[in-house]
Amino acid sequence: MTSYRGYAIRGDGRIKRGAYLAAATPVEAVHAAEDLCEDDIDHIEVWADAKKIDEVDCHDSEGDSGDSSSSASAS
Repeated sequence: MTSYRGYAIRGDGRIKRGAYLAAATPVEAVHAAEDLCEDDIDHIEVWADAKKIDEVDCHDSEGDSGDSSSSASAS
């Protein structure tokens, strides 16, 4: 089973915190990562085990995940 983690990244590129994401698929993990956004967080990196699968832009006006990296996929 894949383990998903989200890392809250500040504007200076430093990690503020990491959290396990309760998700069964990469798409669910990206949606769960949106909850980690805070005022001082620039983006959330979403990882599946040792592979970065996506980023969530915390300053996106619509609250959607950003497309600044690869899209979530099951590969």
